[in-house]
Amino acid sequence: MKNKNGGYKGFIYQHPAGEKGCQMVEKKQPGPLFLSLEKAACLVGDDSLLAMGGNMRMEPMAFVRELVRQGRKRLRLVTVPGGGIGVDMLIGSGCVESIETPQIVLDEFGQAPNFREYVQEGKIKVFDQV
Repeated sequence: MKNKNGGYKGFIYQHPAGEKGCQMVEKKQPGPLFLSLEKAACLVGDDSLLAMGGNMRMEPMAFVRELVRQGRKRLRLVTVPGGGIGVDMLIGSGCVESIETPQIVLDEFGQAPNFREYVQEGKIKVFDQV
């Protein structure tokens, strides 16, 4: 919906200083919306379904670290096509409840240690995509 100045009105989420969670605020200027990592990670709440790609190449590591820093819990991950170090970091940080994936590996560095441990101990649910 356009506003009286010809720009588009929308809403973004922001992380209030010193508080957990996000609040919705009105987007003031027209045009594309660029978010900081903090605000982008704020859009992913606890219990969210999150698709991640990259395997061991081009994984969104800064975004992963921000999700961990914000303390996300019970994420349901879907990896496209597979997962690597970023997914393993989310798992090892206790952010993941379940994952749908064909594989989680660290390529030439071997198996993903957190993924293996959490699966063997029954701490996460795994749904195979193959």
